[in-house]
Amino acid sequence: MVRGLYYGTGELNSYFKTISMLTLMILIHLFQIGIIIYKLSGAKIDFFPMPDIHRAAKYLFMFLYLTPIYLVLTQVFPKKALINHDMDNTSLKKQRNIFVVYSIVNVLILVALISDKIRFQA
Repeated sequence: MVRGLYYGTGELNSYFKTISMLTLMILIHLFQIGIIIYKLSGAKIDFFPMPDIHRAAKYLFMFLYLTPIYLVLTQVFPKKALINHDMDNTSLKKQRNIFVVYSIVNVLILVALISDKIRFQA
């Protein structure tokens, strides 16, 4: 599936996009696990305790949260491992479709887990 993400948009940005998407998926999984633990334990904690700080500082903290995940993924999936010239279009489309469905299902699971915290205003 990782190779299916790599191909298609030019080699310069493909590796960065692939690793970034995997980082995002891992972050979503960490949120899902954190929310499940939060709901099972009944603890009252914040996932990102950043009250009233500047937006630039929030971006810096997110960068610091995501950088270790990104660096580990670059070691697990080096660029040479993703290059495979035997990839045909049908398997490429199949792997991309699988990833899109996987991403949508994960976001729906995340929304279902936090649905009790969502307040709709009329």
